Amino acid sequence: MNNFLKKQQEEYSKLTCPICGCKPKLTPNGSESCAHEELERLMDEVDNRLLKEERESEPHRIKPFAKKG
Repeated sequence: MNNFLKKQQEEYSKLTCPICGCKPKLTPNGSESCAHEELERLMDEVDNRLLKEERESEPHRIKPFAKKG
């Protein structure tokens, strides 16, 4: 399991549906939850935050260019 999925699993384990108390979990095919909108929104917030952190931690690559002429 890659680092992103480990972080996602850790963060999902902290979530609880405010409607029914369900806890989401990752599966090999995605994630499972009760599908209440409130929990789905929380899961989306986690995913967006983790993706942003992942992008910010990647090294920036600068492509050199050759002068013509």
